[in-house]
Amino acid sequence: KGKNGNGDDKKVVSDDDILVSTGLINLGNTCYMNSQLQCAFHIPQIRHLLQMEIDKSHNSYANNPPLKSLHEIFDLMSLAAAAADPTTVNNQKKKKHKHEHKQIHPFPSTSHTIPSTKTLCRTLGVNPFEQQDSQEFWKLLLPVLDCPSLTNLYKGYYETYITALDGTLRERRKTEPFLDLSLDISRSSSVLESLHDFFQQPELLSTQQNNGWKPNPPKHDKERVDALKGQSITTQHLPSILQLHLMRFAYDINYNTMKKINDRFTFPKELDLSTVCIHDTKETSTEQETTNTQNPTIYDLQAVVVHAGQYGSGHYYSYVRPNISTNTWYRFDDDRVTKVSYKDVRDDAFGGAVNHRNASSQQSTKYTCFWKNILNPLSRRRHGSFGWGGKSSNAYMLQYVKRQDIPKLYLPQV
Repeated sequence: KGKNGNGDDKKVVSDDDILVSTGLINLGNTCYMNSQLQCAFHIPQIRHLLQMEIDKSHNSYANNPPLKSLHEIFDLMSLAAAAADPTTVNNQKKKKHKHEHKQIHPFPSTSHTIPSTKTLCRTLGVNPFEQQDSQEFWKLLLPVLDCPSLTNLYKGYYETYITALDGTLRERRKTEPFLDLSLDISRSSSVLESLHDFFQQPELLSTQQNNGWKPNPPKHDKERVDALKGQSITTQHLPSILQLHLMRFAYDINYNTMKKINDRFTFPKELDLSTVCIHDTKETSTEQETTNTQNPTIYDLQAVVVHAGQYGSGHYYSYVRPNISTNTWYRFDDDRVTKVSYKDVRDDAFGGAVNHRNASSQQSTKYTCFWKNILNPLSRRRHGSFGWGGKSSNAYMLQYVKRQDIPKLYLPQV
C-alpha cells in the first residue's frame, strides 16, 4: 500500500499503468493543442480506448483519419516515454497491450524522442502557425473523432428549467448534454462558488422588468408571468472526466473590445460537488450502500491548462498529475517537461499575486529576486510575487476525474 494524493492509505493505481510524456514539439502556434493532448494522454483508459477502436475493425479505423491520427500521436508519445527509460521496454513485453508502461523520469529529453502533432494538424486541416483556443479545440475535436466510448468519459447532462411563480406549477424542462462546463469567474473567486452560482442561483424573470416568461405558445404571447430560470444537475449525470472552462476572456463594454481577466481564482485539489448536485430520490436507497466508501460527487484534480498572455495571443501549457494516487506533478510546456510541486501549480494557476506564508520569507524572496533580475533581466517574469508564467498566467481549463471511476480510468481492463 501507498498513500495517494488525497491522503488515503490505499494504492488504487498500479505503477505499470503509468507513464510520463517527454513532451510535444510546438510546430509554430500549436501550444493550445499540445496542452490539451497532455491532459488526455496521461489517463490510461483513453489510450486503451483508442487501441480498442483499432482492434475492433481496421476498415472503420481507416475511414476515421482523425481518430487514426490521434492514436498515432499517443502511440509515439508512449514509445518516446519508453525510449527515455530502457527498463520500460522490458516491462513493456509483459503487457498484453504494448502501449502501457511503468512510470518513468523523462529527463533529459532529446529531439528524436519528442513527438510532433504534424499528422493530426494535416488531418484536421489546422494551420500550425495560427493560434487557437485550447478549450474550443478539445470540445470540437471529440465529436470529430466519432468515438462514443471516448466522448462518453467527458459527457455529462444537466437540466435547464423555467418555473412559473404564479402558483400554476407551469414549467418547462430540458436535458442538455455537456463536454465541459464554462464558469463565469467575474462574479466569484473560486470553482465551488462559481458552480453554486451556475446550478443553485436561478435567474428571476420579472414582469416588472419586462422580461417575464411566456409560458404559452406564440399565439398567446401576450401573457407574461414571473418565473425562475436556471440549471440543475443530479449525481447520476456527472461525467467520469469533468472539464471546467474558466471564462477568462470577456467583452469590455467601456473599450468595445475583448479582454483577459487575470484576477485570482482558486480551485481545490479535491472537489466535492455534493452541495451542488440534486440527489435523485430514486437513487438514494441504492447509493447509500456504496457512498460510505465511494462518494460519487468527489473529484480529484488531474490536470490544469494554463494561459499566459492576453486575449488573442499568449501561450498555453499544462500541469498534469500522471499518477492520480500520488502528488507528483509535471509541467508540460511543449517539449520542455519539468517536475514541479503542487504549490508551484497553485502559485501559477490561481492567478494574481502569490501569498507568501510569512514576512521573513517574503523579505528573503524580495532580495533574492532583486539580484536575479539584475543578473538576468529575462528571468523577471519567472520570479517575484507571481507564479512561473508571470503576471498574466492563470488556469484556463481544469480537468478532474471522478474518484469513484479511478479504477476504470487508471486500471483499464485488458
